[in-house]
Amino acid sequence: MARGSEILARFQTTTPMFPGEAGGSDGIMGAEIRPTAIKAALRFWWRSLAYARLGNDTAALKREEDALFGAPADDQGGRQRRGGTARGQAAFMLRLTSAPAAETDLFPPASEPLPASAEIDGVAIPGGVAYLGYGPVLYSKNLGRPAFHRRGIKPGTIFSVALRCRAGSDVDGLIAALTLFGLLGGMGARSRRGFGSVALLDLVRDGEAIFSPPETLRDYVQQLKAVLPATYVASARARPDWSAFAPGCDEMRGSVCAIVAAGEAVPTAGQPQRQGQRSPGGPVSLQTALQSSPPSWLYTLNMLGVGMMLYRSSGRTGKIAYRGKPAWRQFHEDHDWFYEIVAGRTAKRVPERVAFGVPLPFYSSTTKRKVTVGAAAASRDRRASPVLMHVHRVGQDYLGVITILPGRYLPDGDSFSVKSGDRLVGTLTASSPDAFDFDPLFDLIDGHGRHPCRQSPFRVMDGGWILTGRSTS
Repeated sequence: MARGSEILARFQTTTPMFPGEAGGSDGIMGAEIRPTAIKAALRFWWRSLAYARLGNDTAALKREEDALFGAPADDQGGRQRRGGTARGQAAFMLRLTSAPAAETDLFPPASEPLPASAEIDGVAIPGGVAYLGYGPVLYSKNLGRPAFHRRGIKPGTIFSVALRCRAGSDVDGLIAALTLFGLLGGMGARSRRGFGSVALLDLVRDGEAIFSPPETLRDYVQQLKAVLPATYVASARARPDWSAFAPGCDEMRGSVCAIVAAGEAVPTAGQPQRQGQRSPGGPVSLQTALQSSPPSWLYTLNMLGVGMMLYRSSGRTGKIAYRGKPAWRQFHEDHDWFYEIVAGRTAKRVPERVAFGVPLPFYSSTTKRKVTVGAAAASRDRRASPVLMHVHRVGQDYLGVITILPGRYLPDGDSFSVKSGDRLVGTLTASSPDAFDFDPLFDLIDGHGRHPCRQSPFRVMDGGWILTGRSTS
């Protein structure tokens, strides 16, 4: 590899990270940060920025991505060479120069009894954290509380990476991806729901420091705006074919990024009232549900989780799983749809909440019936959520950041499948990218008072808008 630039980056975890898939001797999943996982994260953020230059030119995207990150040796007919470089080789080498030890004992091992309530660093796990952490965090009926079945990397853990780039490679693109990864990203299980969030501490290019961590909310916003595209290709009149930062145009809303805090419920006088949305004392706000707590990653992650529950959950007997607060039930049509399918009707549509990703399961604890919406392709039954949550430490504060990247939901010709139990009861063709309804995602941040009275549990902090997704024309 002809020598080019050298990049050094140092990161710190801000929430528990659950990387790796290796099983431990005690049956608990392992935890290890690997270079391949970091490279995959950089590829995602590099690709998210590429739309600003390329539009929906997927052929150009593939050429540039293959040249920088490498491609399988047998892709498109074997190891072709471009300018003397094997097709399968990346344009940079990445190695960990410091990393936390594998199998960090963040949680009690399965062989030991848990304390009275499962804890993270001595703090009982709140309902919002358990909701976002489904998978690493599971509710135990025997224990009557959330319990963990994976080890993790503790918040505050520092790891460093070094990149040695080949001469002529896209170093600026890699630096932008490293920066965005360290301002909005994360790794490991449930990273799109705030777990595994990382913060960039240092970035050095060829011996010169080019980044310092933000000390205020304003610093953080300015750093994000500096790396996100300020202008877009003139042909950007359609949603991206991949998860990318894209502008809004006409009636089609583009990418959204905002710093949020707990909001108060907004009265919806004069609009239809939905079942369970109001209690005798009025709407239950996110602030009321959370009450006051000192700033911490745990509080911020819990705030995001409780907000998500209030916004999209139907609850159980009208209550969300957080201290018995009333569910808003803003997607009551989805609730009705579930019981229609259970009653034997053929699926004619998919629920609105598929916008948050599939598979989307429905379950009734009363009837013990389950309905699942997924992607119908045999090789592709999932669609990751376009909503990315992130917790970032700025000074002594912890910011909750929500990014929404609406793009092509499913490839052309793909369909949704609807199963009642294990029985297929419907296959429905997915809407075109420009026709797909992403409003349930946008309303999560700024749906206050919009018809038909869907409310957001959050408020955008003063100066916290990074991208509104709305057309500037």
